This record gives sequence, C-alpha cells and structure tokens, in this order.
Amino acid sequence: MCMAVACDNWGNTAEKNPKSSEAPKPKAHEFPSYSDWLNTGKAYHMADFKGRFVLLDFWTYGCISCQHVIPILKQLEEEFPDLVVIGVHSAKFLGEQTTQHIRKAVERFGIKHPVVNDYKFELWNQYGMRAWPSFVLIDPDGYIFSSFSGEGFYAKLRPQLSNGIARFKKAGKLQVGAFAFAPEDTARPKSLLSFPSKIEADPSGNRLFVTDAGTNRIVIFRPSGEIVDVIGNGTEGNTDGDFSQTSFNKPGGVALDAANELLYISDGGNHLIRMADLRKRKVMTVFGNGQKGTLSGLIKGIGGCINSPEDVCLIGNTLYIAMAGFHQLWKFDTKTREGEPYAGNSAEALKDGELSKAAFAQTTGLVNIGKRLFAADPESSSIRIIGENWVETLVGKGLFEYGDVDGKSDSAKLQHPQGICQKDGNLYIADSYNHKIKLLDPLGKTLKTYLGSGVPGFKDGNAKTGQLYEPTDMTWLGGLLYISDGNNNLIRIYNPINDSLTTMVPKKLAMLKRGESALAEEPASKGNEYVLNLGVRELFLNFTLSEGFEFNKEAPAFIDLFDDENGVVKTIGFKFVDGVYQYHVPVKLRSGKGHLRLRADIYYCDYRHAGMCYMEHINTDFAVSVKEGGSTAFRIDYKVK
Repeated sequence: MCMAVACDNWGNTAEKNPKSSEAPKPKAHEFPSYSDWLNTGKAYHMADFKGRFVLLDFWTYGCISCQHVIPILKQLEEEFPDLVVIGVHSAKFLGEQTTQHIRKAVERFGIKHPVVNDYKFELWNQYGMRAWPSFVLIDPDGYIFSSFSGEGFYAKLRPQLSNGIARFKKAGKLQVGAFAFAPEDTARPKSLLSFPSKIEADPSGNRLFVTDAGTNRIVIFRPSGEIVDVIGNGTEGNTDGDFSQTSFNKPGGVALDAANELLYISDGGNHLIRMADLRKRKVMTVFGNGQKGTLSGLIKGIGGCINSPEDVCLIGNTLYIAMAGFHQLWKFDTKTREGEPYAGNSAEALKDGELSKAAFAQTTGLVNIGKRLFAADPESSSIRIIGENWVETLVGKGLFEYGDVDGKSDSAKLQHPQGICQKDGNLYIADSYNHKIKLLDPLGKTLKTYLGSGVPGFKDGNAKTGQLYEPTDMTWLGGLLYISDGNNNLIRIYNPINDSLTTMVPKKLAMLKRGESALAEEPASKGNEYVLNLGVRELFLNFTLSEGFEFNKEAPAFIDLFDDENGVVKTIGFKFVDGVYQYHVPVKLRSGKGHLRLRADIYYCDYRHAGMCYMEHINTDFAVSVKEGGSTAFRIDYKVK
C-alpha cells in the first residue's frame, strides 16, 4: 500500500474509528474549482449528486494498492447501479500531478468512472486523508456517511452501502438508476502497441520480447522490427493453451531460459507466473492460483496465492520475482516449482540490512550481474543491491524523497524508476517520472542522465534532445539500447555510436491482426481491366471497414503503387472523407496496356474489444489500358465484406 501511516500484516492500513452514520455527520466538501475532470466532458458540484450515494476514491496512479482496488470499484458499480464512484487523484509524486499523465493512467487501467485531479490536495486535506487508497462515502443528503483506508474496504463498505441505500430509498430520498455523465472526447490508440511494459533481449536468438500490457500480449520482435510471434489472444484473462488461445492480465517482466526455449512471464494482473514453451507454442501456469494473496511462506506450484509479480530474473534454476504487492523479492525453483519469500519483511519502506529484515517499496524491476541482484523500487525512488544475505541502497533516501539529481549516489535522486538492465557492469535505469534513462556506476557510485531531455513527449533526436514519455524498461542487443516507451506506446532505439534516438517501425504486422479481416482481401474490381483516358493524373484509393471498426487516424500508413516500367510510385499522403480512408496518388500514364500492383498497409482498431488495434496488408494487381476516350475516373474501392 502507498501510505504515510503504519500498515497491518496484509499491507492495508488498519481502520481507525471510521465515522458512523449514527454520529453527527459533517457536510461533504465541494470539489475544487481548479480541478480538471477526466472521463467526463464537464466539471461537477456535490449538489449535482443530491439523492445519490457517492464514493470518493483517493488514489495516485503509481500505487500498486490503488491499482488493486480498481476492479473492486467496478464490482461495486455493477452491484449498486445507483452508486456514483469518483476517483480523486491526489498525486504522491510531482510527475503524477499533470492531468495528461493521469489521463494516460486512466486509459492504461481501463478506468471508466470520473476522475478529478486534486493536485493541490484540497480535498485530501479537507477529508483528513493520510494514505492511498482511501475512501469516503457520502450519503444522498450530502453528508459524510463513512470512511475507510486500504485494500480491504469492500467487506466493510458493502453492508453499509446496502443498508444505507435501503434506508434512503424507503425515505424517498434516493435517485434510482445510474448517473448519466457527459462523455469526454478522448484520444484513440495511436499505435499497434498499447502501454508496453517490459522488454527483454535474447542475444543468442537475436530476439526481443516485449510485454504489451495494454493488449495483454507478449510480442516477439527481431531487432529490425520484424514480428516473429505473438503470445496471447489480446483479451484479458488467465487461460492457458496455445499462443493464440492463451490470455493475460497486464503482463510484466519476462525471463528467458534460452537452453530450453522457455519464457517465464510475470502476469501481474492475474497474480500468476506463467511459462511459455517457445518450441511448442504453448503457455501454462506454474506458480500461483490466480488470487491476490496475503503474506505466506512456502507455496508449491499453483497451490497458493501470490501478489502482483511485476518482474522476474532467472539465475540457473532459480527464478527471482519482484513481488510488488508484498513489497518483497521471492524465489521460485523452476525444477520443484516451489516458491517462497527471499528478501523483505513486507513493510513498504526503504530499509537496508539482512534479507529478512530489509524493506522494499513496490519493486518492479530486477536484473542480475553474476549472482547479485539489483532492484528498482519505484515507490521509494531507489535502486537496491541484494547480496548473499544483505540488502543495500545505492540511490534513494525514502518513500517521499525523490527528484532529478545526477551526481554521487548518496545525494543523487530518481523519480519512480520502474525498469533496470545492465551492460558491462553498469546499470541502466528507466527513470519513469523524469522521462529519462539514467546510468548508474555501482562501483563508482555515480548517477548521470544517459538519455532523454526530461520533457515528456515523443521526439527522435540525440541523447539530449530526444523525448520519452514515462519509459518503463530497456535492454541492450547488438550494441543498441531498446526502450519500452510506455506512454508513447512505442519501442525506441538508441545508438550510442552516432548518438541517435529513433523509433522502431514494426514489420510483418499481419501477425497482430485478428483471425478474420475487417478489410476485403482484394479490390472488388480485381480481374477487370481499367480503361483510362490519357488525361488521368490521379488514382483514388478508397478503403472502408465493416461496422464496429475504425481507422487508426494517427498511425502511419503506407501505400506503394508499382507499374510495369516505372517502378514504385509512393503516396504523398492520406486523408479521411466521411469515414473512408482515401488516398490520392499522382500517377503518370502512357498509351497502351500494362499492369499495376498495389501494396498497402492499413491500420485500424476494433473498439468493441478494448481498443485492440490491427494492421491489414494488401498486395494485389490489376490490368490497365490507357487510350483516348477512356474513363476519366481512376478509382479503386475496397469494399466492406
């Protein structure tokens, strides 16, 4: 739990004298006028919710406990349609205060209820909040009904809410039915990847494994961008089976057993460790039963509960697990399939010392140099080293000390680092909320900015001018640094030899498309001859999609048009006309007969299935005859199936 007070043994703040409905009830506080609202097109006042129970969820988006309660809030909304849930985002980190950053988090976690940005902590202070997550229930008369903190609020809140609704309904004070919020015009996905989390290199196989958390898949790339394979069907779930059948829930880090072609996957949202057999193309669960656990000892296989594994690191037969929900490191024997705590006392803190007495804070990144582990602890903005029986902090001072300061490690500062990798004994850190990659020399104990201007955004360039947006991980392969650029939904590539930051362009994108195509595979006119007039100078290409699909307006699209003699004629651009993807391509036509070949990559999204985005590759040819008296319309239509 992300907090400023002591925790009980389950990582939840112990409830301290929750307000009772029988006690004198204070009035609910008004929403601040300065606050931006998300998931709705306008700001609201408390008076707008008169006659309804309102549940305020005080959260901050980097907090694992806040993430854990998102499905519980959804469950409450389904059980109590009259309930209004409003997220009050009260940022722990400076990097979490910006509305656009929160909007990205809302999209990443699939939050549908309204969220208000309380970046000045006005509501936080008025309600006396002390920990994330915390909750305030407001009754239909506009008074505070009760309040709770921690993940275990459901068992306490549900009976109160059920009884309260019955009482206010009997009194004729309850507005029945879901509150109709005005929708917000939100941006559509901009890339085929969606919030990529971790990235792992396989030098011997010349592969990159990218966990695409937003689409619940693991995409296997060549360094060139060519897609080799995809693990997962893109739906949220925990089904084992063939790559095309299996499902994940916000997968995190992976670790490769190259000798046996086995890939271990931290399936954080499912509280599982999965194993993909890359030869047989099958996935199976090897650790955890899918339930979020409380603290425990030895667990064998799928016989117990674990809690939000976010990264894994394989040394020999031992898989080390960053168990973020427990604020611990665990170890798992891949032969016996037994796992148990390895380091950390489960308190969310920054404390060095013996393995069992040290404290971590939501570890999400692991890497080894030899037999030593190094961990990225985002909630304490720290980098830790784990030896044979001890833990030491290399960078970081505490849960609420962070910044963007290079220099000696005892005075340097990071802000919510989420990923870590190594090369030649140096550590590379995804300093997520500073939008940079940092370089840490663990022997010389110095930290410096390696890549990124620190301004959140998307811009290729060099190490100083290039822009990243909450990078989450990175890995080295073939002398290049590959970066999982989370909020840009992209993989970026840094070449230290020529000091250039570029963006990976995925290839063989048909691997990402779903089983059936939304586009026709060939033009309706295939096999017919186009008889054209000599005066024709433009080719009109129109693509339309079946119902439920939309073109990805911000993704790059490519069209190549070949003729028999002149080679390729490239498109000069595209535009949308009444829902049609329309290209105008300048062409040069000569008298006579010939053939044209069209090759196109079209990007589109299925918004019926969690915003999944795909690509269709079209490669076809058609006959053309050019002469006087021919048609002046040179138009190819790709019809809906």
